[in-house]
Amino acid sequence: MASPTCTRQSDKENKDDTASSSCFKKTVVLYDWWLIKAEKYFQGKWLAVAGNTSREQQALRVFTSAPIVKRYDVFSPETADGIYVFVKGFINKLRTTANGFTSEFFNHFWFGFPPNWECFAVNFYDGESAAGPVLRKLPNSNGLS
Repeated sequence: MASPTCTRQSDKENKDDTASSSCFKKTVVLYDWWLIKAEKYFQGKWLAVAGNTSREQQALRVFTSAPIVKRYDVFSPETADGIYVFVKGFINKLRTTANGFTSEFFNHFWFGFPPNWECFAVNFYDGESAAGPVLRKLPNSNGLS
């Protein structure tokens, strides 16, 4: 994963010669978002996110992420290529189910990425076919599919 671009500036006016630094990380905000299967896998991870980066009355731009590798909070996953994604609002159910996800899987991501998002992705993934991951139903609370 690429490291963030950091800039470092010395404060020459400061008598104790301390330095300050700031990091600018690649970020994208999705106003309408949905789950997808990534085009390329990263360390066995395949769950990715796509969505509109602009609001309704602006030019439409659609972002498609690399696989999600980390979650900072319910609205802030990070991708394999080092991009921080911020999801706003509820998941787009129609587009998520159109990408092969069941309603059962979708319901776990209603507000964003739950703390145990990786467990859902692993339990939902059942190998790989030529078309990508083969998705299966999650077991319900009593262990039955």
